[in-house]
Amino acid sequence: LDAGSRQEDGTYRLRGLAEGPLEVRARAERDGRTGRASASVLVPNQAVLELALEELALTLHGTVVDSSGQPIAGVQVTLAHETTAIFDMQTSDAVGAFEFRGLEPGPATVFAQSSEHLLLPRNGKGQRITIVPDMPPLELVLEALAVVRGQVLDPAGVPVAFAHVLGGGAPPRPADEWTDANGRFALLAAPGRRVLYALADGFARAPDRRVWLEAGEVLEDIVLRLRPACRVVGRVLGADGAPTPEATLMVGAGRRALDAGGAFELDDLPPEPVVFVVNDDDGGVAIQEVTPRVGQETRVELRFLPRSPVHVRLHVTDLGRPVEVEATLTTRGFQRRAKSAGGRLELDLQTPGLWRGVLTRSSATRDDLTAQFLFELVVPDQDSHATELDLEFLTKPASQEDLAAWLHN
Repeated sequence: LDAGSRQEDGTYRLRGLAEGPLEVRARAERDGRTGRASASVLVPNQAVLELALEELALTLHGTVVDSSGQPIAGVQVTLAHETTAIFDMQTSDAVGAFEFRGLEPGPATVFAQSSEHLLLPRNGKGQRITIVPDMPPLELVLEALAVVRGQVLDPAGVPVAFAHVLGGGAPPRPADEWTDANGRFALLAAPGRRVLYALADGFARAPDRRVWLEAGEVLEDIVLRLRPACRVVGRVLGADGAPTPEATLMVGAGRRALDAGGAFELDDLPPEPVVFVVNDDDGGVAIQEVTPRVGQETRVELRFLPRSPVHVRLHVTDLGRPVEVEATLTTRGFQRRAKSAGGRLELDLQTPGLWRGVLTRSSATRDDLTAQFLFELVVPDQDSHATELDLEFLTKPASQEDLAAWLHN
């Protein structure tokens, strides 16, 4: 039981429940056997509920090995059952073996993390499985983490103690992410493409350092140089000039907070061009590039454009047949996203004008360029408009950079 008290005779009591229908679940283990029960109850109409446990007999066996096939002991293996939201943890033994008993059938995800600094492929996102009777043994292949060693310096080249080094993408080990008294660090990092950077009080973030790491690699002499910190103060206004505190402000790669008057103060920006982007809940966008100066306070004001809504209907086909897509449309100061139904999209754009868009097949991932198509949409006035789009005649982006440039130029 997730809440309440249980007695030795199997009775239980739940207190403080909200009125309405609830689902009560129970799980018990005894002598290596696991039972589970669930039932619906209407509070407060039903005062007594009896749960009859049903034995769960499914078992998952597996082993944890490194990339050469050698077993790994002491690995924490976690199984997350997607239907019941139950998590179970086991530790691999001396021969890398682990076992989960008393499982329910259905989809689940298995994660693994090791004190020997090993990581599942795909950056620890886990391995999807389906729990069924007589499952074959599961083999989890872990990769050795890389180590990045280097130093964090201030703008004058002086080592910085207690700087925070980030971007390794490995299981968190806070002690490895901070520089010592000489500004040196040894960061555990997942194999693959990594973007490293450093933060420290009184300085602007160090420029990103992009590296490619192989499993088990040790990369030496990485220098991350912090930049002078500059101060920028500003505010965000709606099209009517009123403060807009509920908007989302993005500066560089981070989200920043607005106060109740739509104002913000930043003291950690570098003395180089910085792009401020603010979004509201209705697809409005305000963008401004600012170059702060050291020792000076820079002021910025971001204002949303007025809206003139127009209704648009799009019919998307492929070789004349309707196709399901997700659409992203942008124009100066506005953006809109929508999904098709039966190949048709109906949406309200915030203003007439020239809109640039990207269509993505609904069954594809966003990084699959072969399933994405570029188009332009001219909306001359505020009358309703209907447009036919056939994927056969649209251009495909050559790269993710090409895709971003299309939407933002």
